[in-house]
Amino acid sequence: SAARVFPNPVRGRLHCVLEPPIEGQVRLEILDAGGRLACSRVDETGSAGGRLPSWDLTAGDCALSPGAYVIRLTTATREVARKIIVLQ
Repeated sequence: SAARVFPNPVRGRLHCVLEPPIEGQVRLEILDAGGRLACSRVDETGSAGGRLPSWDLTAGDCALSPGAYVIRLTTATREVARKIIVLQ
């Protein structure tokens, strides 16, 4: 199983696609370089194509400072983690 996270590095909106596609609930979490939870979106619903709703990293509860992070996507049957770089 895999996940595509793009663009990377990211400035603004982040997109995630699970491969193979999964329909159902997905937990998305972003961890900082120290492994601490920076923000999360729980119970997003994956589409038939595997694409999850895009994620604005510049506003609201998930406005991130520039730096290195790990995005973790968890479903009922798998967990995938990817490194991302957030730019100003």
